Amino acid sequence: MNAATSPFSFASSLISGVSGGEELRYIEFSTGSAELTKAARDKLENIRTLLYKRPKLNLVVTGYVNPETDRQALADQKLEEKFRAARRADMTTKEEDEELPDVENIELTEEQYSKYLREIYKTKVLTDEDERAVSDKMGL
Repeated sequence: MNAATSPFSFASSLISGVSGGEELRYIEFSTGSAELTKAARDKLENIRTLLYKRPKLNLVVTGYVNPETDRQALADQKLEEKFRAARRADMTTKEEDEELPDVENIELTEEQYSKYLREIYKTKVLTDEDERAVSDKMGL
């Protein structure tokens, strides 16, 4: 095995119990997320072990994002956050005696999701004329 032509295979061969060195070449994240999966944490642990055992090795880290898929995932997350914030605001006015959950811990039913989607759509997208046309069509 040649370290110059296949550095990740060579590197993984230095760690007992690790195979498929090409897999050490990258760490993937879920689209739009900074959370590591268990597989990614395992890879990082293998790299940590390698660097500990071979302190003279250097590691160059570069990042990459896919602007199209990450942008959509982040937009979806932001919209979901707005729905949960709207639900929490409703809970604040209706259920004042209860301890309110943090926004990120609020679960939405399908009915609530549809309700908040309509509300946000009406306030952010539709003009008054558009809203009347949609309401007429939907019988609202």
